[in-house]
Amino acid sequence: MLNVKKIVVMSDSHRNDENIDLVLKLEPQAAAYLHCGDFCGDSRNYPMLNMVLGNCDYDFSLPRIMILHFEGVGIFMTHGDKITARNKTLSRWAKDN
Repeated sequence: MLNVKKIVVMSDSHRNDENIDLVLKLEPQAAAYLHCGDFCGDSRNYPMLNMVLGNCDYDFSLPRIMILHFEGVGIFMTHGDKITARNKTLSRWAKDN
């Protein structure tokens, strides 16, 4: 059996903390939790989440872009609301970072 680590990705919870609580309860052994913006709440309540700023967030201390590394694999994270030509732009941003 493979020893696979799970990374949980979520986005656009818009203050529905009960949904985040449910995800954390259902996936307690995840190696990491990523939230791709529009959390819309107090990020200090969820220190286990790696978060980026979404267009509806008001915690401007959150970064617009986050780059994480897990076992040699890079993960590029952004909300993406300001991106036009989405595929080309995201690909370029990821390569640049």
